[in-house]
Amino acid sequence: MPTQRLMDSDRKIARLPIEPKKIWYPVEDGSSLYLVHHKKSKRFVWKTQFPIKSKKYIDIPLGTWDNNRSQILKTLQDLKKWSNENPTSHPEKYFNPPSNEKTLGDAFKRYASFLKSKTKERTWKDRLNKMNQMEAYFDKDILLSDFEEREGRRKVKAMLESLFISKKRYYHAKRCRGLLKQIFEYCIKLEWMETNPALSKHPDEDLHEEIGNAHIKWENVEDFLSKVSSKSCDFSVANLAVKAYLMMGIRVGALVRLEWDWFNEEKDMWEIPAQTTGLKNLKKNKGEKFNHIIPSTPELKLLMSKIREITGYQKYVFFGERQTHLHEETINKFMRRIEPNQSAHGWRDVITEGCLENKFSWDIIQRCLGHREHMKGTRGHYDDSLLLDQRRELMKFWTKTLLEKGLKI
Repeated sequence: MPTQRLMDSDRKIARLPIEPKKIWYPVEDGSSLYLVHHKKSKRFVWKTQFPIKSKKYIDIPLGTWDNNRSQILKTLQDLKKWSNENPTSHPEKYFNPPSNEKTLGDAFKRYASFLKSKTKERTWKDRLNKMNQMEAYFDKDILLSDFEEREGRRKVKAMLESLFISKKRYYHAKRCRGLLKQIFEYCIKLEWMETNPALSKHPDEDLHEEIGNAHIKWENVEDFLSKVSSKSCDFSVANLAVKAYLMMGIRVGALVRLEWDWFNEEKDMWEIPAQTTGLKNLKKNKGEKFNHIIPSTPELKLLMSKIREITGYQKYVFFGERQTHLHEETINKFMRRIEPNQSAHGWRDVITEGCLENKFSWDIIQRCLGHREHMKGTRGHYDDSLLLDQRRELMKFWTKTLLEKGLKI
């Protein structure tokens, strides 16, 4: 509610009674400076046009009253001078001058760009989601200098407690702190920071209990396969995909993306390109050396012939309902529904146990599962062997054994 009563002294302002409605009082003739009075609150506001010469007016807060009328007028005089010198800049920038110091938003943006060039899209999106969550908590405009030394450690600890620890999401707290540690380390290398406040773990991170992938014992496989066969349908792509997964042993992400063109009839094997989601190759690991090989077997061929009758005209072996491959979770849900103690990924533990029990070497089992320990360290520089004959022998044993133990194709 505007009024013509001029607040030309601190004494007049001090005598104003409590007002139930908001009232605007002019402070000085021709200055566009007002005292906004509402209940007990008394604050100064400059009403000005922005952009210049437009018909739009904006309110610039200049602070609360504290017997400081003359000081506010001096601030307004300096602000008007600055606005005349910077006609295209919003007046609020006078109080927040641009700084060369980097913000957390700068750090996240720069690191996200770096990460995108080094990792596959799925990994990058996961890290980006974590950064967005932390940025929403901290505010992207917070300065990196606010994260130095003890104060920074306090801020990181408070974030972990607010977003994760208080909700008993201890594993997520550990993952986000680990990502934040990498980002700050990257900033230190860029000379944007001097210390890393995410080095020390939150004490409650240790409350997270590592739980392995749920799986049955090798001795119970026969009963499990009997249930799979009794509850599956040969005309269902999803159910046939489960049987293929039990036979092939690769991660679900790679299996559901299997394409018919990846089968090499001459070599009688499936060759999955290195960058296929689910193989867990680094982005730099490209080329035939990093492709995953699955030797075919008579049992696997029989299963694939049934699937080809249904999806042979499509790109994907396991064609889904939305003009693409099956969703990764389809296989896990099917297996959990049959046996709560058997997850899809846990089946790889069953394969390992079953093959070790039958005297196959650890190295061959790991290669069949798509693990790449033999390509790491010093050995990785020299060991380019595929060991196809040994892997074919394991696959023949495995697929034949599954049928002997009750899997029906």
